[in-house]
Amino acid sequence: MPPDPRGAGFQPASGEESRLRRPEHYDLGRIPYFVTTRTHKSERIFVDSIAQTVVDELFELRGKYGFLIPSFVLMPDHAHFLVVPAQNFTISQTMRVIKGGIARRVNSVRGREGSVWQDGFRDSAPKSLDELHAYISYIEHNPVRAGLVRNAETYAFSSADGRCEDDYQAFFALERTDAG
Repeated sequence: MPPDPRGAGFQPASGEESRLRRPEHYDLGRIPYFVTTRTHKSERIFVDSIAQTVVDELFELRGKYGFLIPSFVLMPDHAHFLVVPAQNFTISQTMRVIKGGIARRVNSVRGREGSVWQDGFRDSAPKSLDELHAYISYIEHNPVRAGLVRNAETYAFSSADGRCEDDYQAFFALERTDAG
């Protein structure tokens, strides 16, 4: 029997598991995934110094675990990431690292316990370079559409200022290495 094209770690949900509200996540390897996740009960957590703490934690986690973040935005009650899992990590494992690390850091700073995120996340994979760039534009212009800033580059809690350009370039270097 040939291996499942969705990856070795793929296990379809069955029975009771298939009725859960979390969407299925397919392991497609080291590709960029557009991910959306919300805060618990859509609480407006990611503002001011807490949002900066989350950005700092995201980059610390990236350094520790080796995933790439070509683009991201933290909105007050949700986040969008373009994330490339590290070698031998699935998107589910990567998001567990990201959401778990951020939750621990936010709870520590706020001096509380409990949920920071809603369960699960939504993801999709770009099918072309144009779609990849459309995801990046959507992510980075989210604060403008929400009326938080006039110019995407001035929003402190996103990659619109160019801070993730190295990860964007690293993904394409990775693609060239894998292809050759």
